[in-house]
Amino acid sequence: MGRRLGLLGALVAMTFAAGCGEREPASAAKPSANPGPAEAAVPQGPPAYAQVFPGAAVSSRVTGTNGGGVGGMVAYTTKASPEEVLDFYRKAAKAAGLAATADTLDGQLHTFVAGAPGGGEAMSVSIVPNPGGGSLVQLIYG
Repeated sequence: MGRRLGLLGALVAMTFAAGCGEREPASAAKPSANPGPAEAAVPQGPPAYAQVFPGAAVSSRVTGTNGGGVGGMVAYTTKASPEEVLDFYRKAAKAAGLAATADTLDGQLHTFVAGAPGGGEAMSVSIVPNPGGGSLVQLIYG
């Protein structure tokens, strides 16, 4: 378990170190003057269940589109406790009709995974306490 937390810590550190500020979402490329049907149908921004916790500081964000949907990853810090962040995403998933498929605590790592019944939309949230207080969060959605 210590090795797993060490690997997780290294992964989280690399994610935060790689994200010196927000990146321009891939879907934010210059729109064409006459968008085709696929471009017009793509929603902008993350879905309601994948919003960043209020007041958080984003350190890295990657967004892309595929098959008419939006997916991405965002890493951030917040002053909120891991339990508060976890509760925020549990409620967001439930409101979006996503069912929890994993909700675990492994050492200090909280993981919550939810998806639409039958496939489609899904999210995964990993949360660890921030040594300086609050939480380090990585959210993957799509």
